[in-house]
Amino acid sequence: GFVGSWGLAIIFLTLLFRLLVWPLIHIQMKSMVGMQTIQPKLQELQKKYKDDREKLTQETMKMYQEAGVNPAGGCLPALIQMPIFIILWRVFINFEFNEGFLWIPDLGLNDPLFLLPILYVAIMVAQAVVSSKGNRQTLQQQLLISGVFVFFAFTFPAGVTLYLITSMLVQVLQQWLIQRNLTPAAPALATGVTPVSTPAVKPAMRSDKGTKAPAKAKPKTKAKAK
Repeated sequence: GFVGSWGLAIIFLTLLFRLLVWPLIHIQMKSMVGMQTIQPKLQELQKKYKDDREKLTQETMKMYQEAGVNPAGGCLPALIQMPIFIILWRVFINFEFNEGFLWIPDLGLNDPLFLLPILYVAIMVAQAVVSSKGNRQTLQQQLLISGVFVFFAFTFPAGVTLYLITSMLVQVLQQWLIQRNLTPAAPALATGVTPVSTPAVKPAMRSDKGTKAPAKAKPKTKAKAK
């Protein structure tokens, strides 16, 4: 074919696909950054309205609107990628490649050395640690999701695992590039109020006997002619 290798074809197709969904990835990253920024304020609302679920829901939605955050914004890219993943899965399961890539004898079979699954899990965990930015709750959620894929990663055909690794590496690069331009003002989003600067006030002059009102200047009188 044009590429000359099924392994390279998978990599190039993955790069093309990630380029096409770049706008959706931008929406996803913007939503993630916004959610991380307002997380402290959300925790305060949960404590304040822990006995009033309706009020908590109203205040939470209000905060989302003020911060311009869509909680469901991170789900759309994943939903769009799912059909592509299913198509690749069916292709690699039913198609006889009869061609290997690097140390892999057949891309339609499992990696005999399990290097691709191990690399995939390592990249997934590293991405979870980096993207959580020290937030323990976010890290636990992402590690839980990663743990679900650990078992399946060792059963995937090598072609599918190669696609997942390439896609995740590109996603890490996209995440880094997008976050460079997504540096929100944390105080404004966290509280919902934009801080207002106040002009500096010069200190009043003090005398030894305390503060006194300045004396009014006496009007000048004209000299009488002799």
